[in-house]
Amino acid sequence: MAGRKIKILTQKGFTMSELIVSLFIIGLISTLVLSSYSSGRRVAELKISTQKLAADLRYMQNNTLGLVKNDEDGSIPPGGWGLHIDTALSAKNYSYFTDDDAGHDFDSDEENKVIPMSGDIVIDSIKVDAADTTWTDIIFFPPDPATYINGASTSVAEITLKESKLGKTAKVFVNPYGLIEIVEQ
Repeated sequence: MAGRKIKILTQKGFTMSELIVSLFIIGLISTLVLSSYSSGRRVAELKISTQKLAADLRYMQNNTLGLVKNDEDGSIPPGGWGLHIDTALSAKNYSYFTDDDAGHDFDSDEENKVIPMSGDIVIDSIKVDAADTTWTDIIFFPPDPATYINGASTSVAEITLKESKLGKTAKVFVNPYGLIEIVEQ
């Protein structure tokens, strides 16, 4: 036994506390990434809804310019095409309509299609000529098309969309010349 060497075994590896700390750090990073993804998705949903509202307004404008016929009876609406928003009824949708009586306003029998807002997006507020209101009719009257907002050809509409969980907003402006502008905040 005098010539034998004694080997000291040294084990290599992680201790339990090192593993727990590593798992905690991985969990923390995963939580941060997922919450950032969720809020990013909500902001993207707000942008998409705002773009869709502006695109639907442009669609109504183009229908008027193109003298598109009404699907209901196949006639060209004499008052053009419009968009009706009424937050008193629902902040989660708006409607396409044809102004069949050329009255520069929405009548319930003129409604063509209800468009729902996506996810947690709501129509937060409407202003016409800087005054708060719960509704607006935006009509594009042929042949120009002239723009009528709540029956007046000189009004400006501001529609604010809101993502209800984050509280972020975006606005769509429509002026008397038919210019549709998006302002994100």
